[in-house]
Amino acid sequence: MTSVSLATEIPKSVQVHGFAALNPLVTTGNNLFGQSKDELSLDFWELGVNGSWRPQQDFLISAQLTSRKAGENDDGKVRLDYGLIDYSPISTPTLKVGVRGGRVLNPLGFFNETRDVAFTRSSILLPQSIYFDRTRDFSLASDAIQFYSDIRSDIGDFYFQANIGYPRTGAVGVEQALLGRDFPGRLDSNLSFLGRLLYERDGGRWRLGMSGGHVGVSYDPDGLSDPLPSGEILFKPLIFSIQYNAEHFSLTSEFGPRAFNTKGFGRARSQTVGESMYVEGLYRFTPRWEGFLRYDVLFSDRDDRDGKQYQATTGLPSYFRYAKDLTAGVTWRFKQWGLARLEYHYVNGIAWLPLEDNPNPSDISRYWSIFGLQFAVRF
Repeated sequence: MTSVSLATEIPKSVQVHGFAALNPLVTTGNNLFGQSKDELSLDFWELGVNGSWRPQQDFLISAQLTSRKAGENDDGKVRLDYGLIDYSPISTPTLKVGVRGGRVLNPLGFFNETRDVAFTRSSILLPQSIYFDRTRDFSLASDAIQFYSDIRSDIGDFYFQANIGYPRTGAVGVEQALLGRDFPGRLDSNLSFLGRLLYERDGGRWRLGMSGGHVGVSYDPDGLSDPLPSGEILFKPLIFSIQYNAEHFSLTSEFGPRAFNTKGFGRARSQTVGESMYVEGLYRFTPRWEGFLRYDVLFSDRDDRDGKQYQATTGLPSYFRYAKDLTAGVTWRFKQWGLARLEYHYVNGIAWLPLEDNPNPSDISRYWSIFGLQFAVRF
């Protein structure tokens, strides 16, 4: 019998890859992605497969299917994370210009486009002040057109992307995060704009970035019985990013003010500006072992950092409006295809905590901890 390898069956112009991660968690004080409070939860995992086909040099077709379970925040259904056609009419050693269309990844910060793949990040949870897992699908991609350009020069390399389209709003948890709970009506995205400019020097030793957007959603009530009137929400996120990479260590920081405007909903027009910031140091002990330390802080309202005005107005605890997270972790990349992680968080506040697994406000704690493991593979 003659065996035929997969490599001979699939043309070189076709690439297929996949990944899987299981993330056991134990928490104190609050649940995170499952019933994790004071017990081991296996309710947080990720599976994905992606493929690309380049029928000719200036065309690329690419897509990724993902199944993700995160307690009550994500139900594990298979969804199309991205699926696009990329056309680059100009491609030289110093300049590339192109356009992508379809379901396109959102160019936000350093890590949004690769946030699903454990091998591209330093930790189980990305800094939640910038990369909210509770609104993952809304942040990850848009049904959009993206224009991009890569420029390589003697003073460094520049990368620019600009999206025009509609972010996804139908995923579990998005309405809960944006409106406070799930209502009977429909939440839809409006035409939105996102963009990013990255600069790299010395082969990536220095990386600088600025990204931002103008993102809108609208709520349409389900008849007269809906307790929430129609309204609109407009986000204006802005993220400044900086990273230094040396042989054995990396330093990364991102800072972002976020304007949050509401109109309608039976209330007066309002605007709140939140702030996000983290600083992370990573040290590579060997090619297989690395550790990191990170401080991550989120304020829902920079004019009410301690949440006391919020508490006086709503009667809810002040720590609902901020989160200060000190995190340490270690990664063992035992094979090219596999890694294991151990991670600990000590958190003051719950501003980014998914509330689906914590439905009773009186049971939510101000101070809480996360003990996390991760086992990830890829092919």
